Amino acid sequence: MIGNRPWMRINQCEMTYMYRVMNFMRINIGLTKLKHDQTEDIKYLFSNDFSGYSTILYGEGEYARNYMRTRQVSGIPIIFVPGSAGSSKQVRSLGSILHNKTESRNLPFTFDVFAIDFNEELSGLSGMYLERQIKYLDLVVRHIWTMYSPPPHGIIFVGHSMGGIVIRSLLHNIRFDPSRIAFIVTLGTPHKNAPMVFDWYLENIYDRMHKNWREHEKKLASLLVLSVSGGLKDHLVPEHFTLDNGVRHISTTAIDGIELETDHLCIVWCNQLLRYISRLVVEYAYDPISFQKHADNIVKQLFDADGLFRELTRMKVGTSTAIVIRNDLIFVKNNGGDLKEFVLSFPKNSWLFIERSIGSSLWTSSGEPIYNLNSLRQTFYTLVHSNVTEQISVHLKPGKFFKAVALQEDPEKFNSVVHIELLSLLKGCFTFLWEANFEERASAVLLPVYFGTPVIAIVISIELESCMRTNEWFAKVEFRGQDLRRISSLGSNKELHVIGHLLSKEETKAEIFFILSQRCRFHARLDISYLDTMIVMLRMYGSIIPYMLSIYILSTLSICTLTEEYYSNIRDCKIICLVLICHTSMIYWSNLVDWFTLLISSLLISYFTYVIQKLTDLFIRLMKNRYSERFVKSTCFDLNGLAVVAISLFINYSYNGFFALLIVVLSSLLQLLKTAISLKTVSLSSFSQPVILVIFHFYAILVYTPFGVCSLWNIIRYGLFAVYEDPARVPAYWMAFLKLIRLSVGKIHFFKAHYISVAVLMYTFLTQPSTCIEQLGFSFIAIIGLSWFVTQSEKKSKEEH
Repeated sequence: MIGNRPWMRINQCEMTYMYRVMNFMRINIGLTKLKHDQTEDIKYLFSNDFSGYSTILYGEGEYARNYMRTRQVSGIPIIFVPGSAGSSKQVRSLGSILHNKTESRNLPFTFDVFAIDFNEELSGLSGMYLERQIKYLDLVVRHIWTMYSPPPHGIIFVGHSMGGIVIRSLLHNIRFDPSRIAFIVTLGTPHKNAPMVFDWYLENIYDRMHKNWREHEKKLASLLVLSVSGGLKDHLVPEHFTLDNGVRHISTTAIDGIELETDHLCIVWCNQLLRYISRLVVEYAYDPISFQKHADNIVKQLFDADGLFRELTRMKVGTSTAIVIRNDLIFVKNNGGDLKEFVLSFPKNSWLFIERSIGSSLWTSSGEPIYNLNSLRQTFYTLVHSNVTEQISVHLKPGKFFKAVALQEDPEKFNSVVHIELLSLLKGCFTFLWEANFEERASAVLLPVYFGTPVIAIVISIELESCMRTNEWFAKVEFRGQDLRRISSLGSNKELHVIGHLLSKEETKAEIFFILSQRCRFHARLDISYLDTMIVMLRMYGSIIPYMLSIYILSTLSICTLTEEYYSNIRDCKIICLVLICHTSMIYWSNLVDWFTLLISSLLISYFTYVIQKLTDLFIRLMKNRYSERFVKSTCFDLNGLAVVAISLFINYSYNGFFALLIVVLSSLLQLLKTAISLKTVSLSSFSQPVILVIFHFYAILVYTPFGVCSLWNIIRYGLFAVYEDPARVPAYWMAFLKLIRLSVGKIHFFKAHYISVAVLMYTFLTQPSTCIEQLGFSFIAIIGLSWFVTQSEKKSKEEH
């Protein structure tokens, strides 16, 4: 069973392949840098330089030769926009499928598949690069539009990861015409918010994008924005981030015929998924105007059904037969020679399960067709909730049949509902939470599941035990939440597993459907997947936990230090309990209100903090004899310190702020370590001031590490002196100025002088709202307050004596 978990099993996506030699043909956009009067939103000069970007046209075989000979395009334009660290060459999979499909089938149209190359910038870490990418994409759209005569009906956009945000942000330019967008397909794009918001620029882009889409809501009402997520295997973009208002969301686990997880890179080249997307693109090419009118129905037939297009026309029937569906399965067959209509009624708050043969159609009471269906071996099945409609019309051609049964929750029936609470976590360590045997004649079974916490992941398993006919066995399991649907079919190994979880903290209920062959016996069970639960917890709170974990460990070091210093009789176990209570309060304050996450996070942090503290004590015991001075005072003749200040100022002014900040912080940390070790002590608890100062310095490094990663990446891509702008510049000046003051004024004690760094870090916290930096600021303020409180208590005690 473990080998089938999404995070461990082998990737089941098939790779796309080419039939001809591929060509990435460069398109000359012309403009590589915007002037001040050519842009409305200049945040920094760096965002107007496009010299590192390029645009290519993908082609194979005869198509590529024709373009290189004529330099003209006449097909339907498609623009692929890569994500963070993405490449324009990722378009190969989609482009190859489309070129092969149009040529092999002699279709009356072709596709011009363009791709943007952002030089693999890390746009997921800093919104600065997104600002520039949005402006460049706007220029590309204008240029491509002028390449066609007459202009096309629209441009199809396909975006991967942050590329989808770049596409949706085109509306920020008031001169951009939304009618140029045919439709948008995004793959693993975090529409709601970025998984980790590191800087103000990224937060501003999301706020601006959502605002623009709200303002253009009427114009964009008919625009299809299809968001495809990959499930649990996509560890970079959690599935709940791919949801948003006005966005049609589907998961690869919910598409009949795919039913698999894809990781963040695999979703770009997954052959099974791209063939479905190519059908959507081809359907648009046949009739763009009709597509825009019926886009929602087309998506339902492709992604909510079996992927085949069917023209459903409601035929007039003289008489209809009314049938009330209850909990017992009914079988109806049209033995006559004419089309017949059956009107099915089923109870409120229930699901209607219909298994039907090919040649039948379903209609709501208002006359709308129901496209939802999933394939079995020779038939199809559909699940419809009473909230959609309480009456369904079934049209049967001669010789066709259907089976129907109403599925609803029955609390009085034993073993028909599963409640997952705190005791379930303990019970799951020893036995299954639920199991049942499905005898022959069982066609569909509903199992409601109530979650006491949204971060728990369950695994549903079903195994074939026996079958009357060996070639007629089949089974499917569906897990449905509010915004999540997972499907899995019984394979050749006669056993299947489905991982189910909720997508939001507000959800409490999910439903599991077992679709079974009536000639077979099955054994089903439900258990808690503890490792998947940890994954879900990290995905749901991933924007807070990593950074908070780091700062909590550092802050708790100061808490333990101050506690041991002023209350030396407290034992280790009491300190651990105190730290646990402290972190429980801090995590609750940070909106991690889920009790399970609260408990796990607090226990882990408390344990790691205790280990780090003991290792530090051991290190001090080993190093204490190397220095004999009580403390270190700075002098104005510290040449090493002056050299550090000079180098950091030069790098900060002419090159990059993060590396300048890193030089100052590391030099101060080394001096702090030397000062701390020189104290005549054998315990970390004897010097709380150095510990708190170390925390301040580590805080500065943690805050600006993502921008340092961007700087290193851009050095590799653009050259040694190509990167200039970054948000670490101002704090770096402050830290260098602070160090210069300490070197110049010898009377200022080392520890007291470095408390001025509080102002620098508070500046960072106040100027970065709604980001991870703000979350760190909460802990930072708590450290300052605790240190001040204990220090004041010590002074008051000395005055009384």
